[in-house]
Amino acid sequence: MPTTTYSPLGTVRLSTTSSEVVFSNIPASTTEQNFKDLVVVTRMISNGGDGLVGVQFNGDTSNTYVNLLAYGEAPSTTGGSVSTRTYLLSSITSVETSNPTSSQFQVMDYTATNKHKTALIRINRHSGDTSMVAGRWPSSNAITSVRFYFTGTGQFAAGSTFNIYGIAG
Repeated sequence: MPTTTYSPLGTVRLSTTSSEVVFSNIPASTTEQNFKDLVVVTRMISNGGDGLVGVQFNGDTSNTYVNLLAYGEAPSTTGGSVSTRTYLLSSITSVETSNPTSSQFQVMDYTATNKHKTALIRINRHSGDTSMVAGRWPSSNAITSVRFYFTGTGQFAAGSTFNIYGIAG
């Protein structure tokens, strides 16, 4: 089985608050390799405002992103909620103000132009809950930009980090 290679494509570490983080001009390849998947690893801290964290591709704000949710906080779990929104969820509950909420956001076949894009998002909060989102963006366009933003009045606090990687395929 081939070894998966994570190639860093960009890093954002906020020094002040911001309502959004955008990665643009995402390449389909580098001189060394072609990429199949995208992975964004986050450590998000909130400034205390409200709202969930949404993710949009290529500036698309249409109400077509499909989210399937699963949520757990010991000893109970919840799952099976499907919703269509103007974004994919990168947080199901609020982002904490003092401890980072970490997530790993993986988009499969992000350069493909013959299929819809699917994503798996895993979210862990310091308070102990874990959630998962399986998402779909019904577009056959290759993804060239990814936007993380608060859907309400919240903002990402200084110290929040976002790292994006291309996965060779």
